[in-house]
Amino acid sequence: SSDFLSIDEFITAKPQKYFSQSIYNQFSAFLKELKASKPNILADLFNQNQAVINRGVNILTEVNDKDIHDIYYPSSELELLFFIEREIHYNYLKLLERTYFVFVYFISYNSRISRGKSTEKLDLFNCVEEIKDQFPEFTNIYDNTLRNGIAHGSTIFKNDKISYIDKK
Repeated sequence: SSDFLSIDEFITAKPQKYFSQSIYNQFSAFLKELKASKPNILADLFNQNQAVINRGVNILTEVNDKDIHDIYYPSSELELLFFIEREIHYNYLKLLERTYFVFVYFISYNSRISRGKSTEKLDLFNCVEEIKDQFPEFTNIYDNTLRNGIAHGSTIFKNDKISYIDKK
């Protein structure tokens, strides 16, 4: 898919160039190895997930183009909390569930297939759990409590801190 090959722009454009070169290299190596060793699985992943991949890349571009990266944060505490809730939380979830998920899904799917396990129920949490030992740099950035706190409205703003509560 030519849309997916546009990943190279994400290491040269702003703010993409601030992303992890190491993770980019690991994912690129993973794709090359999968292409060499299991080309049918790679082809199936691309074919079955073309719309998801496109959405993930588009969301990444959309969030990266926002001016939230280049502005000074509001000076008052209340304005800052509103900014975090309105801009940071919303976009963080979009990036996790649309962009980040695409990358961890590919690795998780291959891991499950390689172990002869079902690929059913590979949601974001299960993908991270599946690959956390093999790809810790990919998964160390994911915090399930933070994600669930934001997604399910369980955030508590108090004084100068924000607490995130998981639904469990």
